Amino acid sequence: MVLRWLIDEKTAGSTMGTLGYTIFPPGGKHELHVHENAEEFIIIKSGHGKGSCGDFTYECGPGDVIFIPKGAPHYIENASNVDLLELLFIYVGAPSLEKSGYKPIKT
Repeated sequence: MVLRWLIDEKTAGSTMGTLGYTIFPPGGKHELHVHENAEEFIIIKSGHGKGSCGDFTYECGPGDVIFIPKGAPHYIENASNVDLLELLFIYVGAPSLEKSGYKPIKT
């Protein structure tokens, strides 16, 4: 996956949130993880994905918005074998990945 931080404490001096942009190639995946200190919003720009948040599984496409509560285990992946999955993500409550309490979950 290709990730670009658009707004965070390093790029813009943010103290309470982030905005990032990610591209997943066909079959690309962000493994199961949690943010203990931040809520997350994911906005799908293009492509189709699938993922989970806690016990809820979902499919998503352009224009969909996914809410991830603080502390909820979640992942997202590109559901296509051909197209890119492009998305924006927002952390609310933390200005960086480190301060979001990011932790991968081993399955």
